[in-house]
Amino acid sequence: MSTDTGTGRSGDVLLEIRDLRIEGYSDEQWHQIIKGVDLTLHRGEVMGLIGESGAGKSTLGLAAMGYTQPGCRINGGTIMFDGMDLRAASESEKRRLWGTRIAYVAQSAAASFNPAHRLIDQTVEAANRMKLRADAESREDAVDLYRQLQLPDPETIGNRTPGTAFALVMGGIADSGPSAWRRQNRLNTSVPLVPPKPKLFFTATSIFMSRAELAQ
Repeated sequence: MSTDTGTGRSGDVLLEIRDLRIEGYSDEQWHQIIKGVDLTLHRGEVMGLIGESGAGKSTLGLAAMGYTQPGCRINGGTIMFDGMDLRAASESEKRRLWGTRIAYVAQSAAASFNPAHRLIDQTVEAANRMKLRADAESREDAVDLYRQLQLPDPETIGNRTPGTAFALVMGGIADSGPSAWRRQNRLNTSVPLVPPKPKLFFTATSIFMSRAELAQ
């Protein structure tokens, strides 16, 4: 399968995947679940993968970061990120990339956050862990990002735990239509976008976001 976009200048390739093959383990044997994917993504591009549940979209997104979930393994192909061979990279080398240059947000934001810690603490965690900027600066960036994403009460929403923050974002159980889900998607995407922003960002969603929302 090829998803080459064919745009961008020579040398402007950010992610290049060739003949990627991934196996999953079930029924006491390995099964091929991704069968030779070719993909090229240039800087500044947005790419969407469409498929039914279980088609392998999230598995492919994680593999593009050089990561596989338990029960999966990469058994063929190459993954080049910004000139770096992720299949040949050590675990420590990849960990230095995750959260700073490559980020992934799961489809269920509520399930991805630690319910016991405040939202803002988790938003700035990667930047603080990598000592990329002072904690106070990271928190200012987080509040500014909440504001840009048009989250309610951007100055204080980060002081909430994820559960109460989601309740505020969703506007209550009665407001559960597409607009409420789009607000949750904004909160969902906020964590990896605190500066320095990653060059490559994966997110899974069951809702189509508008071009304006993607630009934000």
